[in-house]
Parts: sequence; C-alpha cells; structure tokens
Amino acid sequence: MQKHRRSTGMSPFVANVLTVVRERFGRARQNTRPYIEITGVHAGSGSSAVMRIAISQPLADDAPILEPHCTTGPRTGQCRVIHLHGMELLHRGWRQRIDDYSVVLSRGPADLTISLVDGESGSTVLRQEFPARQIDALLREFRAQSCNAYDDTNYADWAKRRNATRAIAQAEQDDTSDSLFSLVVPVESAIGDPFFDTLASIAQQRGCRWEAIVAASEDVYDEAAALVASLGDARVRMAGSTAPAHRAHIIETGLRAADGDFAAVVMPGDTLDAQCLLHISQFAATGNYDFIYCDEDSWDATRRRVERPLFKPDWNRDFLYARNYIGSFAFASAALLRTLAPGFLSIDDAWDYELALRVSEEAHSIGHVPEVLYHRRAKASKAQVHDANCGSLDALREHFARRGLAAKVEQDDFGLFHTCFEPGDDHPLVSIIIPNKDHIGYLAPCLDSIGENAGYDRYEIVIVENNSTDLKTFAFYEHATTRDKRIRVVFFEGEFNYSKVVNFGAGHARGNLLLLLNNDTRAITPGFLRKMAGYFTRPEVGVVGPRLLYEDGLVQHAGLFLYGDGRLGFANQNLPADGFGYLGNLAGAWDCPAVLGACQMVRTATFWQAEGYCEDLAITCNDLDFCWRVREMGLEVAYTPDVQFVHNEYGSRGSDLADEGRKAQSIREGELLRKRWPFLFDRGDCFINPNLDQSSPYFRLDHADAEEMRNRAQ
Repeated sequence: MQKHRRSTGMSPFVANVLTVVRERFGRARQNTRPYIEITGVHAGSGSSAVMRIAISQPLADDAPILEPHCTTGPRTGQCRVIHLHGMELLHRGWRQRIDDYSVVLSRGPADLTISLVDGESGSTVLRQEFPARQIDALLREFRAQSCNAYDDTNYADWAKRRNATRAIAQAEQDDTSDSLFSLVVPVESAIGDPFFDTLASIAQQRGCRWEAIVAASEDVYDEAAALVASLGDARVRMAGSTAPAHRAHIIETGLRAADGDFAAVVMPGDTLDAQCLLHISQFAATGNYDFIYCDEDSWDATRRRVERPLFKPDWNRDFLYARNYIGSFAFASAALLRTLAPGFLSIDDAWDYELALRVSEEAHSIGHVPEVLYHRRAKASKAQVHDANCGSLDALREHFARRGLAAKVEQDDFGLFHTCFEPGDDHPLVSIIIPNKDHIGYLAPCLDSIGENAGYDRYEIVIVENNSTDLKTFAFYEHATTRDKRIRVVFFEGEFNYSKVVNFGAGHARGNLLLLLNNDTRAITPGFLRKMAGYFTRPEVGVVGPRLLYEDGLVQHAGLFLYGDGRLGFANQNLPADGFGYLGNLAGAWDCPAVLGACQMVRTATFWQAEGYCEDLAITCNDLDFCWRVREMGLEVAYTPDVQFVHNEYGSRGSDLADEGRKAQSIREGELLRKRWPFLFDRGDCFINPNLDQSSPYFRLDHADAEEMRNRAQ
C-alpha cells in the first residue's frame, strides 16, 4: 500500500543528509572540550558485542592528538579498539575532528573504561566509564530493532489485524475470471486428520472455480478412492491412475491429471487461507503468468496460532539458488506443465525445489502475490530437514548440469547452498580498475590482498592516478609496476570526478570483465576473483558485488535497495558477518537492486552498453544509477556472500559531510538521481516485500502498516 507523507519541500535524500550534518555540528558546537559518545551497540560474532563510539575534539594548532585506551572489569574478557574513520569538520569557522571507533567486547557487555590519552606526553585528558548495564541495554535495543519478521513474536496479532482488514476489502470484490484451479493433494500413507484439514480449507474457497485431485500411492489408493466417493462432491476426484509409493511420482501423477488452467500441490496438514484462490485468480488475470507463488507462514504445535512468516521477494533467481524460497505451494500454468517431459519430478524429498528449478528454465513470466495465503503444518523434524536438504542439493546440481554450467555446490550450517561457477574454458581476462590519489597506505594492502587471494591468474590491474601530490606515491607506482608486470598506471589529469575516473580506467582496460575497486578495500576471501568471474558464465548476470565488512567485522554492505521514503538502504548493515539475515539473505546470495561501487564486477561489453558511469554524478549515487541501468537492460545484479572484502569507508576520499562544497554537491546529485529515476522513487523496490517495514534494513514486520489498514477499514 502506498503510504501518504506530508510534504516537507525537500526530498528524503536531502533531509537525511541535512539531519546528519545538523546533529554532528550541533553536538560539536555544544562541546569545546573532547568528549566521547556511544553511537551504537551491535551484536558481534558469537557472544561478542561491538560498541561504536565517536570521539570529538576541537582542532587547534597546539591541540594534542588523542588516542583511546580501553579497559574492562575483571573476568569480563578482552576488548579491542579499532579505528573506523575520521573526518575534520569546518562549519562557519568552527573546526572539529570526529573519529569513529569500534570497541569489540569479546564476551559481550562488560564494565568499560575509555581514556583519551595524549599521544605525545602519555597523559590522560579524559576518562569515561560505561557500565555493563548501559551497554547491555543498548545491545538489547539493537536486537529488538534488528529482529526480522520471521522471529517476530507478535506476528500472530499482526496477522489477525491484517486478515480482518483484508476480509472487508475482499468482500467488496468479485472474481470475474473463468479460470479453473486444480489443487493436488498427495497421499502416501494412512489417511488422518491432516488430510481432512487440508480438504476442509479447500472446500471453503469462494468466488472462483476449483477442483481437488487426490493422488494416492498404491498402498492407500482404494481407501482414498472410497473416501472421495463418500464426499459426494464432483469437484473432488482421484487422479486417474495409481502410482508407486514415491512422493515425486505421486505428485507428478496428480499434476498430469489436472484439468485446470493452473495447478498447485497442497501437502496434507497444510491449509489454504479462506481467500487464497480469490487472490490468486485476481492476480493471474493481470498478466500472462506461467508460475505464481505467494507468501506463507506456519501453524504452531497447537494449530491455534500462526508463526514464522515467509514474506518472499518477487522472482529472484540467485535467492532460489541459495534456498527454495518459493516453497511447495505454487501454481504452474497448464501450458507450462505441458512443456515438461514425463518424469520431470524424481526427487522425493525435494520435488518442490526440483519443480521450481525446472520452472525457472522454462517459464516466461513468474508472478508473486505478496499475501499470506498458505499455512504450513508444524515444523518438520531434523531428519526430514536433513533429507530435504540432501535432495535439494541433488536438484540444484542437476539444474546446473541441464544449463550447461560448470558449478560446485556446497551447503553451509544454515542449510543454504553456495555455488562456485567455473569461469569457463576461455578464462576471460579481468581488468581491475583502482582509482587512486596518494593514500598508498590503503593502496599497498589492497594490491597485496589481490595477489594473495585472487585464486585466478588472468587479471591485470589498472591504477587510475588522479592528481596525487606526494612523491612517495609515484615511487610506489614504480616499485609496484616493476614487481608485477600485470600492474599499469594510467593518468587522469582532470579534477576529481569519480565517474570520469572510472570510465577513463575502463577505457584503458584490456579485459573481458571489469572489477571496479576502491583503493581502501582488502580482499579476505581466497579465490575471490575466480568466484566473481564465474558468475558471468550465466548470461542473465549483469553485475556482481561481494559482502563488504567494516574493520570490526560487522556488515557494511550486503545489497542496496530503496527505502519506502526514497532513502538508500543497506541490507542487514551492522549485523555480524556470520549472521543469517531474513530468509538467509545475508548468509546466502540474492539478486538485489544494486551493489556498492566499492567493489563491482561487470562484463566490459555490458559496461559500455550501459554507457558507463554517469559523469553528471561525480561523487555519489553513480554506482546505484549504474546498477539500475544494467537492470533496465534485463540483466540481474547479484550479491554474493561467498566473497568478502574489508572496506575502510571514507578511508581514501573522506566523508562528503566534511567539506561544504562536497556536501552541497552530494545533495545536488541525490536530487539528480531522483529526477533520473522518478518511477523507482515513487514505486519503491519490488525486492522488499510490501508487508515488511520499508524504512528498515532488517526486514522487520510492518506493524504500523497493519494498524493503519485496520483503522481505515473501521
């Protein structure tokens, strides 16, 4: 639902930038002495906690350089201090330096003392204590704010409010479609209450035409046939033939027997929402869909409350390659089913994943209804999950074999799949484009990390030199190019414009693939270049970006998207690197709206077809704009967690907020981006389910929206 907002006369982008500036300068003007401020406490890996602090100090010619020293109470573990970035702010004659640090508490919240020490004299200028209870309270607040919809204990109440509103809205609508929907109910063993629960939920469907097809194994076929006959409902019938006691064969038999325009499988014990088919029918009438899926949740053990909602994204190929996010309940068109050869289902424990993967090979249009229309029975046992995962692994490997892709698939402890695609027999040359101005303290470890971790020999490095002034920089260039002949330096002599610098470097590239890389990054994944290059054996892939981490190990980037109010969102930012995310979108790959320009790989041909980086966006938003243009070409933008870089954000260029001119330019370019893509800012991102909070990077349940809908209905 489109939310109405009061106009402020400025875009959300501008408002957000100005808010940050005012907050920081407001605090600076109020303090003429050094001070320490907690900016956040986050859950780290394992049991650790990460406390972010900002240290502000006025700048003067004789001001000492202050360094933070941290100590914790006895028996509370160790702490580690990491400098993230710093900036000098000049505003109306007021000079202030703000440095952001992370304090990693290895055993979680603890009594902490932070001292600011004069780096020259060793004297303590300021000592401040932070009790464990304060840190713990902030950590609990972060955990509450980052709780995603799947883990939300208030979901059942949300669903009740949502369903009440939806019932009122749907009561005023009639379905005018003539489509027939076939619902296949497979029966493998003794018929019991779960089977009757499922049939009852089918029987309550109103407003559209349906048939229920019971597909039974040989062992229970006669019992099932007698039961169906006793119902006396012509809409419920048996599949025309018996089947061996193999689930995949039973289900395929049922689908082959379907007479409907669309057919779906309903597992015994699972139930349909009362308005399920009405929603599906109305959606199907809006386009020529081959395959339609919806959101779902699960019954708790008592079957009185629903829980664990799966609010899915629209069609997302890489997300499907990481897990079967579509699930077992989805409608395939009769036309699509006719294209599938006999025996298209063969894996008993993963028939649904096998079907979704086969559909992805054949379907022209896949639709998603963002409504919870399916309720699963209680959670499967660990043994069932294990069997399903093993079968799914086979299904995915067979899918890649059918596509002719050389791929190695592994499964992690979460049950997610990670695929390494081999780059291909031609072993394309990768041109790594690194803009640079001085800052060899960042560039040197960046280059070292490439040499140590590339895992792929077919690459060149093009350093785009832009107005360096330090003679040590040029001495370093000479040393680097002498040591490694794959490194070249090209000179861009114009004023700084990141887009022009990147385009200039791409123009000097010899490779088939481009890796656009910031000099303040470090590759930490062995074989990273091979893994990223392998993605481009898939013709549908346009851009690939890795997971980017802050120095403290928290996530900086795992995909970019637009918030509902037009601001830029970083998915799962500040979660621990070993986190799962919502439905696995941190630990697993997914296709996202954009990936950060600090590290992007793209085909050289695609780069130029998209006309490179927009040179009107000189310092900001150029990476987002580029990804959107690649997507407009019909290609996908993929985030991969299987490649990780550390990104020292603002390391080489500094924050745009630290300079009045760049700050104003950043605001102008944000406005320009909005003018270039008005429909995206108005519509929002289709990658984020509309039932989720459109202003959160953590895929939270949108309680405010459900309450608003309920109030409007009253």
